[in-house]
Amino acid sequence: MEGKASITIVENGPYVVKGGVPLSEDAIVAVPEGGHLEYNRVRGYEVETEYHLCRCGSSTNKPFCDAMHVSVGFNDGNAAFEDQQGERDESFQDLPTM
Repeated sequence: MEGKASITIVENGPYVVKGGVPLSEDAIVAVPEGGHLEYNRVRGYEVETEYHLCRCGSSTNKPFCDAMHVSVGFNDGNAAFEDQQGERDESFQDLPTM
């Protein structure tokens, strides 16, 4: 990873992921023997220093944001911004990477 990894929620907009975080699309599938689920890699993406990921569900370039949230009037309900945001911030350091 490049630098400090972070995820920022843009009000009524995308997630902004910084720090060279690997990004992939995985599917959760049941194993034939049953009893548990596994992740199967569907697609891997080139590692970038910054991604803007869609939260509105209307992007034509998912999982990436193409600014459709503006056209569709996406409103996230401000949940992340109403409850004294500073008290809800958490920092995760020295976590193992996969």
